Amino acid sequence: MKRIALVTLVVLSLSYLGGCGWFHGPQSNPHGPTWTQITCPSNVECWRSHPGDSEPEAALLRMPDSEYQIFAADPKTYLNNHHIFQNPVNMVSASNPVSGITGNPWSIIISHTPNSTVLYAATQHP
Repeated sequence: MKRIALVTLVVLSLSYLGGCGWFHGPQSNPHGPTWTQITCPSNVECWRSHPGDSEPEAALLRMPDSEYQIFAADPKTYLNNHHIFQNPVNMVSASNPVSGITGNPWSIIISHTPNSTVLYAATQHP
């Protein structure tokens, strides 16, 4: 079941991206939402998409291993303290993280539903 949830999350998140240029600031895409870089801790890159109040938000975070350990210890508090989403997170569900080389940075894809439930997948860079 977790594998299906992870695959679904990745496919949905990639469908939001709409191409390789999504990470260069706000982009207009007639077939999907706009990605905006948001303020995060200085060593973390964060982008968020908010297509509308009735649609799920999505976020992509890239962070060093040390910051990921803080995130992984309490994702709900981390997301709420850094205001990653417009509304506070109420519940978090995660897939098993995919580890790479110890000490390498992590990429995290996050889906935030209108009822404030979060599902995320984390992958450490090889």
